[in-house]
Amino acid sequence: MLATAVVSLTANAQVKLDDKNANAYDLGYGVEISNFLSTASATTITGEELQQTSATNLAQALYGRLPGLTALSQGGFSGDENKGASFNIRGYHTLSDKSILILVDGYERPIDRLSVEEVESVTILKDAAATALLGHEGINGAILVKTKRGVEGKTHVKVNYSHKFQFDPEFADMVDGYGYANAFNRARHNDGLSAAYTEQELNLFKDGSDPYFYPNVNWRDLTFKNTAEEDHAYVSVYGGTNKVKYYTHIDYTDVRGAFKDTKLPDYNTQLRQSKANIRTNLDFNITNTTLMSVNLFGMFQETKRPSDIGADDATAAIYQLPASAFPYKTSTGIWGGNEAYGDANPIAKIQESGFYKTHQRQLWVDAKLSQKLDFLLNGLNVFVSAGYANSSIYAENSHKAHQYGYERYTGTIGDKNNVALNPFGNKETNLTFSTWNAGQWWKAKASVGINYKRSFFDNDHFNATVVYDNSGVSTDGRGNTFYRQNIMGVFHYDFQNRYVADLVLAGNGSCRTYPSKWAFSPTLSLGWIYADNNDALLNYGKLRASAGIQHTDYMPTYGMWLPHGMFRTVM
Repeated sequence: MLATAVVSLTANAQVKLDDKNANAYDLGYGVEISNFLSTASATTITGEELQQTSATNLAQALYGRLPGLTALSQGGFSGDENKGASFNIRGYHTLSDKSILILVDGYERPIDRLSVEEVESVTILKDAAATALLGHEGINGAILVKTKRGVEGKTHVKVNYSHKFQFDPEFADMVDGYGYANAFNRARHNDGLSAAYTEQELNLFKDGSDPYFYPNVNWRDLTFKNTAEEDHAYVSVYGGTNKVKYYTHIDYTDVRGAFKDTKLPDYNTQLRQSKANIRTNLDFNITNTTLMSVNLFGMFQETKRPSDIGADDATAAIYQLPASAFPYKTSTGIWGGNEAYGDANPIAKIQESGFYKTHQRQLWVDAKLSQKLDFLLNGLNVFVSAGYANSSIYAENSHKAHQYGYERYTGTIGDKNNVALNPFGNKETNLTFSTWNAGQWWKAKASVGINYKRSFFDNDHFNATVVYDNSGVSTDGRGNTFYRQNIMGVFHYDFQNRYVADLVLAGNGSCRTYPSKWAFSPTLSLGWIYADNNDALLNYGKLRASAGIQHTDYMPTYGMWLPHGMFRTVM
């Protein structure tokens, strides 16, 4: 349980106040909140602003763009799963699962494969008043992504192509072979041990005259080239009539990495990501009182890399392998390696381990039906919505082993007639093929609600909503299927565009909690808009206060200690 109480002051000297409902955001339950009249802490950025970056996916585009949102790069290659950005909003509030909730058009979805062009806006929710409708999963804050929709009017077609170069991956300056050997001698001397290398050997490291026995390898230059490339193209078609509005977007991205010398006789081991997104958003006015929206999204991706090494592994090898560890190849032509570092040669893994490919498919579908019931009560409407998404990654590995080793003098240093080769491993000439399911998940959610709007006077607004939702999610592994339910009442009132109050009464249920499966989460927030004048120096100012109780079900997935010394798996 987490209880929060917040008081904050908001002031803005540049906000345009002509439209009080501008920059509204929808939590996905038919509860639309205007930034102007909201008592919650939320910040929105438009898709046009996000397109000012060179990022081709939404996760990359959010670095440093929204106050309160911390986006940290995870490194790796863009095609790798669970890479890109990790997020937190105002720090972490849980000890186990620290992830924030990410909703795309009201449904939990990943955004590392979502293109920037198909996004209309992104909103972050920061406090209890903002995340009160999101149940257990909103404990760490939330990101709301709103995708673009059709507009009434003639058909518009937008076509774009871009080619991006990435230059000279940045690494720290590495010490050379002589510097490392000299430092190793000093370290042993400090420990009261004899030197590992004689003065003659140090000079051989320094002058490079015996590179197979006293190497000075620049692992960075042999592993990475100075450029990587990316092609990105999309076509958007949108428009509509008073009956049907449509938005269709087709997006293709092709990324080639920066590994060096990857073209082999039968295949290429270069890092590569080929991804296509297809989206269709439809809005139907079935009758004057019946509205329906349908969103369809498909993502198809193929990635490729060397069988034994990825982008993160190659980068780690650059930092972990000293320049003097071993030559990248011996004088006999086998790959360099030794007992101390094992089969750690990144060049061997890039050029002679085979290749690894993944094929990923994602399907998202959701629909919402709204019916006005003004004939029963003016301002009353009901809605029902449902969404489903799944993902599967199919992996195929074409692998072969290689031999590695090192040479050493058995007699006098420099006597090539007295040399011993210490080989390891077995060289394979044919690729061994294997396949498996590398990952899968599904997410489903259904909601039903009643919304009532009315005005008691000429300058006030009252909105009440009752919502029930049921959701489930399943990922790989034992005990990773979870179900949640929420029953919520949402009440909003504002008077004279100056005084605002919001109340959320939520019952949150989860199969992950013990001993009680349900928790009561009330939130009350108040606001006073003390400045609202376009002609004044301070044209907008708002004082907010909020207090709420939030609960989390983020606890150990595989088990917890229960009374009487019992240990159970939480399912």
